[in-house]
Amino acid sequence: MSANYEPISKDRVHLLDLFEPTFEYSNDIYPGADCPLLFSNEGNVEWRQVKFGLVPTWAKDLKICRKTYNARTETVHEKPSFRHAWKNSQFALIPVDTIYEPKYINGKAHWYGIYRKDGMPFTLPLQHMKIY
Repeated sequence: MSANYEPISKDRVHLLDLFEPTFEYSNDIYPGADCPLLFSNEGNVEWRQVKFGLVPTWAKDLKICRKTYNARTETVHEKPSFRHAWKNSQFALIPVDTIYEPKYINGKAHWYGIYRKDGMPFTLPLQHMKIY
C-alpha cells in the first residue's frame, strides 16, 4: 500500500453503489491522518472514520502509523504489529480515486498517481486493528 492516497470523494461514492459518509475527511491521506474506511458489520456495510496506518493494541501513541501502514505478505503473520489482526481476519476496504507512489530520479522522489484508466474509483484491502 502506498504511503499517500486520495480517497474517493463524497460525490463519487455512488459509483461504487455506496451511500455517502456522514463525516468530513481530507482529500490527501497519509499515515496517521483521518480517513474513511468501509467495514462489513454482520453483512451490513458501514463507513467509519479511522486513522490511516495499523495501530496495534500495545501502541502507546499514533506515531506508530508512520511505520505500520504496510506489511510484507511473507512475514505479516509473524510481526507483532500485524499478527493478531491477520490471525483474526480483520480486514476493511479503502475506497480510493488515486494512490501515489514515488519514483526516485537522481535520488529525489517524484510522486506519480495510479488510477483506473476509465476514471472509476476502486478499493484496496486493508488489515485493521484498533479504531481511533
